[in-house]
Order: sequence, then structure tokens, then C-alpha cells
Amino acid sequence: MARRVWRRGFQFAPNNNFDAHLTAQYEVFDFGKREAITNLSRSQVQTAQDNILVARRDLAFNAAQTYYNILFMRESIRVQDEQIASLVAHRNEMEKRVEAGVSTKFDVTTTDVRITQAQNTKLDLQNQLRNQQVQLARLLHKPQQADIPVKGRLSYDQQPVNLEAELTKAAANRPEVKLAKDAEATADLQAKLIDKSNLPSLGVGAQVGSKNGYILPNVAITDMRFNTVGVAQLSVPIYDGGKNRKQRLEAAASYRASQARTADTQEQIRADVRQAANNIEFSQARYNNALQQVAQATDALTRAQGRYRYGVGQNLDVLDAETQLAQARLARAQAMYNYTLGQYQLKRATGEQIW
Repeated sequence: MARRVWRRGFQFAPNNNFDAHLTAQYEVFDFGKREAITNLSRSQVQTAQDNILVARRDLAFNAAQTYYNILFMRESIRVQDEQIASLVAHRNEMEKRVEAGVSTKFDVTTTDVRITQAQNTKLDLQNQLRNQQVQLARLLHKPQQADIPVKGRLSYDQQPVNLEAELTKAAANRPEVKLAKDAEATADLQAKLIDKSNLPSLGVGAQVGSKNGYILPNVAITDMRFNTVGVAQLSVPIYDGGKNRKQRLEAAASYRASQARTADTQEQIRADVRQAANNIEFSQARYNNALQQVAQATDALTRAQGRYRYGVGQNLDVLDAETQLAQARLARAQAMYNYTLGQYQLKRATGEQIW
């Protein structure tokens, strides 16, 4: 008798697996870790903003310094022009004396040497002036070849300085103090974040989608079926090899270092204010001395010219008097520049906005 054998295929998995899901997760409770991360990020943002203030202040001070450098160079060139004009007038007078046989050609040659020296000094000043104009063009984001119109003239405007009031203002307004406090707050927040890094976290999630591969009656293994999943997850760190303890020690050391930097910054700021006040005080004294020097050098030149005109003095005395008068005028301009720049240094030291 013949026997029939029925063969039927059976699969435990489809030939091609398909699984499409959408997953949503939400952290229910993390014992303050997210809040610590947010606070740390806010502190870092504040630090960046304070750094912008420092950059603006430094750029404004550089622009002011360059501006007054230009005025100082112009004043110095003006002094050289006055000296050259006076020497040329003296040389013309000597040529007349040579033609009259009263003086010698040697005096004319000696005066020509002084005129050339004064012209060389003027050329150096003009070169410095042009370089300062290039620097100002860079600070103003203009083409370096552009001739930036700069108005004004160097002047002396004396203002009283109250050292104690300036020290108080610096402690309250100086951006470096804010940066030091920011660093201190950031170090403290970093330590708090490390303290919370090993705490557990609780979260929930949901998943919805469709997949194949189900072995069910009356369902082909290749059919896609809708499914959902819900989950609650508790994550508890068990062992980190002492990493968290070492991070806490490092964070504590960083916080103490930031406190030390804050104290050092405050001392440095007080020193900056005192130095700026000292510069202003001594610039005032130098300006007063320069005024006396100009008056004395002007009187000496007048007397030397009179003696030479009446034949009882030498040409070298006149030339020396011209040089001393030019140096006195340059010293006066230098004192005016130092005093004005000292005022801006004091504003910078106290955190006063200068832009």
C-alpha cells in the first residue's frame, strides 16, 4: 500500500525584518542634575558677556590713546616748525651780516647744520604721525591708506582726583572683578554638578510602531502588526572607581584657586588706580615745570639774540638757546599728553565707560 508524505514549510523568522517605531522619553526626576547643568551654563554665558565688556573697554582705550598720540605728534611737529622758522630767520640775518663783513661764513654753516637736524626730527615725527593714522584707521575698520580726519588740539584740563572715591568706584565697576566673581561662581557650580553626578535618575518612555516576525495563529510571519511599549527606568550608578571623589577634590581646589584669583584681582585693581593717580599727579608737576622751562628758555633766547645782534655774543649761544626752547616746548607737550592719557588710564582703572 502506497503512503503519502505531506511537506509543509515552517519559519521562525521572516526573511526580511521590518521594524518602524516612534519613541518618546521623559526624565521625571534627576535629583537636581539638570538644574545644576543649567546654572553652570548660565554662569558661562555671563562670563562671555563680561569678556565682551573687557574687549570693548580695551579697544576704546586703544582708540583714545591713538587719537591723543596723533594730537601729540601734531603738536611736536608744530614745535619743530617754529624752531625751523626761527632758525631760518636767524640764518637770513646772519647772511646779511656776512655781506656787511660783520660775521663769518662759519656761523651760517653752523646754523644750516642745526636747521637740517631740526628738519630730520620733523621727518621722524611725520613718520610717527602717519603710523598712528594707520593704527587709527585699523581701529575704525577703515582702509589703512585712508586719511582719517582727526580734529582737536592737545590741551591741559586739570581735574581733581579723589583717590578713595576712585578706589570705591573701581571695586564696584571694574569688569575684571566681575570676571573673577564669574570664575568663582562657575567653580562653585561645577562642584555642585559633580556632587550630583552620581545620583540616580528616574525616567519614563513610550514606544509605538509596527513590525513583522510574530508567530501567531492565522497570521503570516511576514505581516506587519501594530504594537506599543511603555517603560519606566531607574538608573542608579553603583561603582565609578573613585572618579567622583577625585573630581570633587579637583573641583574644591579649583574653587579655592578662583577665590585666590579674585583676591589678587582686587589687589591689582587697587594698584592700577593708585598708579594712575600717581601718573596724573606727577604729570601735573611736570607740566608746571615745563611752563617755567618755556618761559626761561624764551627769555634766554631773547637775550642771546640781543647779545649776538650787538656783537657781544656768539652764534653758538643763539643756536643753543633755540634748541633749549624747542626742547622745553616739547616737554610741555609731553606733559600735556601724559596728563590727558593719565586721565583715561584712571577711567580704565576704575571701570568707567569711555566709549
